[in-house]
Amino acid sequence: MEQTEQTQIRLTVPQNHPIPRTLLVTRCPFEKNTQMLISQDISTVEHVQASHTSFIANVSHELRTPLTVINGFLETMRDMPDIPDEQRRQFISLMQKEGSRMLDLLNDLLTLSRRQSTNQPQTGRRAPRPLQRQRHRPRHRPRTHPASDRALLPRRQQPITPKRRYRLRSRHRQTCLGRA
Repeated sequence: MEQTEQTQIRLTVPQNHPIPRTLLVTRCPFEKNTQMLISQDISTVEHVQASHTSFIANVSHELRTPLTVINGFLETMRDMPDIPDEQRRQFISLMQKEGSRMLDLLNDLLTLSRRQSTNQPQTGRRAPRPLQRQRHRPRHRPRTHPASDRALLPRRQQPITPKRRYRLRSRHRQTCLGRA
């Protein structure tokens, strides 16, 4: 009796490495009365998927916080129409600040999405250049002003403030460590 069905088994092999190795072993028919085992190392794919899930959890939390603040102030202003003008201005100022924070986060997400879509091949084939070569050769080098060491940024890109840099590094660190 000939078997034509494929069977897949996922094996995780822990090593002295922060990323455990995950293998996908597939059993498939080969020739008459024989079968073949094909093993693939899918560790990187698994790690990328876990990082992606963690990143989405972090971003949703970061977006939910300003929305909660804005909604809280709006409810307060609705339920208490006789709020003093000074306090009302403070509430509006805080809502604007949180709204700006959400816009920054959304702009960062759109930038990240654009960069990912331009760096990845459109089909399931490999990228034209090996990834290691891409990693060591920057795609665009910032131009510098002759009179200073400051890099000239493209017109639409805003400079990253220390507060924004801290948030980005923190999110990146948490995502890489697998903490949501």
